[in-house]
Amino acid sequence: MRLFLAVGPSDAARAQLGDVLNRARDHVEEVADAMRWTEIENIHLTLHFLGEVGDERAAALQQALGDRLPVRTFSMTTGALGTFPERGPARVVWLSVTEGVEPLLRVHEELARRLAAGAFAAEDRALAAHLTLARVRNRERHRTRQLGRLVREVRCDPITWRVDRVTLFRSHPSSAAPRYEPVQHIGLER
Repeated sequence: MRLFLAVGPSDAARAQLGDVLNRARDHVEEVADAMRWTEIENIHLTLHFLGEVGDERAAALQQALGDRLPVRTFSMTTGALGTFPERGPARVVWLSVTEGVEPLLRVHEELARRLAAGAFAAEDRALAAHLTLARVRNRERHRTRQLGRLVREVRCDPITWRVDRVTLFRSHPSSAAPRYEPVQHIGLER
């Protein structure tokens, strides 16, 4: 099974994120069809992508992760839209995180420690705190040279929610849109 660890927005924040997603899609309408837009229910912030994990290893992973992290619940707030990469044709449209990054990094580091202790390989790159809103289809990258400028023109009011857990998700890939199934919740300290 294909697994990843993530935090997700509250239901109220998810509704606001849907408004941002719709404004962005409308603003870039001439290239909107060149992208695969994230379904609202799938918006999350990935902490660790684990890839394919067999059933027996998945049980060991859940045990290694535990049920609570020694980090207090915290608020997360979004900022502006942007694209990866910053120069050249865009591949990803994302929404930045401006508040809650420090506790998020502590969560990321604690999870990495637990993954290593359980003999699971964590990604070897720094956490870039963002929510992915769209991915450019590879065959359409030539059409998205102005995408970065266009998405930065979209006004985004801050969206804030309380992060009280991390979720281990199973990804069910699909050509239309992936489906993410929660496998385990790991709570934060109150």
